[in-house]
Amino acid sequence: MLLQVAEQKTAVEAEIQAHSMVHHRNVVQLICSEIRGNADGTSTAFLLFPYYRVSNSSAQHRGGASMLLAQGGTLQDLIDRSGQALPQARLLQLMVSVCRGLHAMHLSSLAHRDVKVAILFVAYGIKLSLLKPANLVLADSLDELVLMDLGSAARASVNVSSRQEALALQETCAQTCTAQYRAPELFEVPSSGTITASSDVWSLGCCIYAAAFGHSPFDGSALAAMSGRLSFPRDHSERIYNVGFIAHIDAGKTTTTERMLYFAGLTSRVGNVDSGNTVMDYLPPERERGITISSAAISLPWSGCTLNLIDTPGHADFTFEVERTLPVLDGAVVLLDASSGVEAQTVAVWRQAKSCKIPCVAFVNKMDSSRANLQSTVESMEQQLGVQPVLTQLPVGDGRDFQGVVDLLHMHALMWPQETEGTSYFRVLLENLPQDTKKLAHHYREQLLEQVAMEDDELASVLLGSGSVSLGPEELSRALRRSCASGAIVPVLCGSALRGVAIQPLMDAAINYLPPASKLSSRIPVVARGLCAYAFKQVYDSHRGLLAYVRVLSGSLKSHTSVYNLSTKSREKVTRVLMAQADRLQDVKEAGEGRIAVLVGLKNTFTGDTLVQSTAVAKSLEEEGVVSLLTPPTVPPPVFLCTVEPSSSANQKNLEEALLILSREDPSLRVTFDSDTGQTVLSGMGELHLEVVEERLKRVYGVECELGPLQVAYRESLLRETFATAALDRAIGSSKHSVFARVGLYPREPGNGVSVSFGSEVKLEKSMTQVLSSAVETSLTRGPLLGFPMEGVSVCVEELTGDGVAPLPLLSACLAQAVQKALEVAEIGLLEPLTQLEVVVPEELVGVVLSDLTSTRRAQVQCLSEGVGGERTVLAQVPLTTLLGYAKDLRSMTSGSASFTMLSAGHLQMDNHQQNAVVKQIRGY
Repeated sequence: MLLQVAEQKTAVEAEIQAHSMVHHRNVVQLICSEIRGNADGTSTAFLLFPYYRVSNSSAQHRGGASMLLAQGGTLQDLIDRSGQALPQARLLQLMVSVCRGLHAMHLSSLAHRDVKVAILFVAYGIKLSLLKPANLVLADSLDELVLMDLGSAARASVNVSSRQEALALQETCAQTCTAQYRAPELFEVPSSGTITASSDVWSLGCCIYAAAFGHSPFDGSALAAMSGRLSFPRDHSERIYNVGFIAHIDAGKTTTTERMLYFAGLTSRVGNVDSGNTVMDYLPPERERGITISSAAISLPWSGCTLNLIDTPGHADFTFEVERTLPVLDGAVVLLDASSGVEAQTVAVWRQAKSCKIPCVAFVNKMDSSRANLQSTVESMEQQLGVQPVLTQLPVGDGRDFQGVVDLLHMHALMWPQETEGTSYFRVLLENLPQDTKKLAHHYREQLLEQVAMEDDELASVLLGSGSVSLGPEELSRALRRSCASGAIVPVLCGSALRGVAIQPLMDAAINYLPPASKLSSRIPVVARGLCAYAFKQVYDSHRGLLAYVRVLSGSLKSHTSVYNLSTKSREKVTRVLMAQADRLQDVKEAGEGRIAVLVGLKNTFTGDTLVQSTAVAKSLEEEGVVSLLTPPTVPPPVFLCTVEPSSSANQKNLEEALLILSREDPSLRVTFDSDTGQTVLSGMGELHLEVVEERLKRVYGVECELGPLQVAYRESLLRETFATAALDRAIGSSKHSVFARVGLYPREPGNGVSVSFGSEVKLEKSMTQVLSSAVETSLTRGPLLGFPMEGVSVCVEELTGDGVAPLPLLSACLAQAVQKALEVAEIGLLEPLTQLEVVVPEELVGVVLSDLTSTRRAQVQCLSEGVGGERTVLAQVPLTTLLGYAKDLRSMTSGSASFTMLSAGHLQMDNHQQNAVVKQIRGY
């Protein structure tokens, strides 16, 4: 039954008129009881009324807002903040704000949820006619637009007796609204003395919009925006979702998250990557280049749950940011460009996600592009990612005419009017769509059922028993969730983040298809469930010091508490607990299970460390053989290196301190000291990576420095087996010890790293072999030819003897000396890094690109495939040394019409001619 305003107004108004100064708590209870008493079991009633706070220390009012509360929602926050009655002028302003908020929200966006809507304005004695509520017309059927006309209500005029009163009301409005939600002009005050709402009054219109989807706007960041104070919502981990956004560069991750923040009510405008004003990309290098460099976390409320979004980089140089973020995620959204499909970095991040067993949902973005092809994109997922994509939506309209999607679960269309910029959408029944669209929808609906039923036994039983006719969307959604969580399928949605089309259903899908935080928490051993947290990132703050970003796996973290680090075996003091809203950090009292928190005060905690409550818990875990509850990220080997020198000797100490902090923040940046040249060497993942490091040294740390020319990070290899022995005699105290070692070094295939084994005659305890293996590996970090690390070497310790009980350090030193002697007489080769290069180029320029690759860059072309819109894709393996400055060269060759991406593809043995040339170039002779 659709609730009508008229059915509720009389009883509520009578009570309010009789108690015009009634306490706010009583008003809340009265209205909620009226709404709930008339709604049936399946309906959701919404209530709009003014909300305010009164400071006990002064008469100044704070945080005036319009509040929308869902039936069944928590009233405690509101009741706890009850105040006294407000002056009529302020109440009048709040009512106008309600109308403006409704106009911005467009209640039509609720239609697809089958919501029964009731709107009650509570004005404490102010006549409702002043707000012209008659202009709010509800449709007879929820199949139609719920809201017929809000335009006139949004432009509601309030007549006052004098211009002085008008100016006073304008000032009241300005004081009431918080700065974040205040429009440039709340009211125009014409000479006639009539106040007219003329611009979007966001005094909490955005929070009203967010609340329309089932949560309290006083949860999470919306509360911070109003009151300046923030506390984590006390949600159970079953209502928290940690979701990461992973994709190839320029697929639209940041644009998508910016839309989500806007629709959830956290921002009053949509950030734009090109304009450099996004919330998630807040670092100056990110805004200047229009790319994500550092992963950013932010929390937003949606559909009664909390979404913790983590936006990750898409550039190959910053792939470690993705690697270290994945272990803390419950699920991921993989974005694909509808005109490009699966791209090089898409494959890389997909492999990273699968290695961590992260369930994924795919979002095909940029459906408004003239070259968009959903079917081709889905096929590329199947072929290149090796997954089973399952379409849950179909596009309505092509290219610039793209305006919505067909929901294959509910079998209706959701349409976004272009003028609303995604803020509102409405439902269209399937029978009202064109015939060809209906036919496609039925075809893909059957395909959806078949694909899911093949992976989900429960759904298969339902289909075999009663068929698809009786199958409801909720049951199908649950089956999709189970299949997605197991990794059997990947639900595919589509939309346009730039135009704000189909973003709200994507947010719903993250909750409906991906697992909540409680699933990861349930895998924590019982002994560690008092408190367990995983540190996945560190950031230096000039005021707070090193900040540790952690995922709370179980229990809760509070300020001024002690924790025990399983990895470093040390006790740490947490001085403060913060919540990260991108670059804004705000204090919270407690971070509960499933939360992403930022800890202040940890001195010896690094990326990949596990924190527990006490040494007793750590001891119990060690007895069970648990060293880390989540697998620490693997730091990839560096690709480029260069020297760094301060502009003057006075800056040397500052440079060393800055590099120490940077390398702790980013473990993929390696800082070493070359004892032969006396220079500091930086090793990183690419040109851009080292370029950003240089900028940060100058901008953030104020260190003027110069980077030397880029060099490729070669590897040295063993060409033939070699053997050596070493003997050491040392006097330690009053005892003399003699140690003898014999080792054999054997070549392995490049890419297999270094291995250490012990012969059958060597009898050692396991703890000793671990220490000795580490000593051997350390001795191979610097090869004899050019000082690059050894690669593809197998070391066998064939004999290790000593008189008496030889100290372990002496055994280690003897082994290292034997390995060094073996390297001195060994035949050494040079390995150069290979790159998997993907170039997208117009068809008429393919010849130019291929000629350049094969003739000057020693490329091995692997594939030449057809792209979308007359473009071709060239795949080739190319030595990295030949690609220095390739971006500039490719831009010159193709007039900027081509693009490329690079991924590491291992190492290749160089021939004698190439090797000699490199040795001469580096040594200078």
